[in-house]
Amino acid sequence: MSQTCSACGSASDQSARFCTECGKPLAGEAAAAPGFPAPSVVPPPARPQPPVYSAAAGHGRPSPGYGGGAAARKEAPALIPYHNQPALIGYYLSVFSLIPCLGLPLGIAAVVLGVLGLRKQRRDPGVKGKGHAWTAIVLGGSTTLVWCALLGVLIFAGM
Repeated sequence: MSQTCSACGSASDQSARFCTECGKPLAGEAAAAPGFPAPSVVPPPARPQPPVYSAAAGHGRPSPGYGGGAAARKEAPALIPYHNQPALIGYYLSVFSLIPCLGLPLGIAAVVLGVLGLRKQRRDPGVKGKGHAWTAIVLGGSTTLVWCALLGVLIFAGM
């Protein structure tokens, strides 16, 4: 006995699962080998959808990103003051002012940016960075004084 392919019409052996001419399944897509059950089609599980938050629905969560305003800044306390760039940059410059030969200009810049960061924090209390600004002023000022003293010693010792 033989089977006839529904796609191309050629005859194949009774035990064959696929057509020898075109390669399509002979007894439909659910053809089973002798002694084995026909495969069942199972749809993949649905992926869970993330919850949708909106202020209109009363969830009260700020929108993602940095544009949340002062209310969003007060809700999410942060260690790094992203909204007070002068304080943050002044802090890093004060740390880098400890490097020889770069200390004097970086220390002066750290003090100036620390003062600007303090002014920004005082104008908008929702902006963090008071500690970073004070660190920039104190560390930048002290390294500036140390580097000026060392520079003065080198100049007067050379004369």
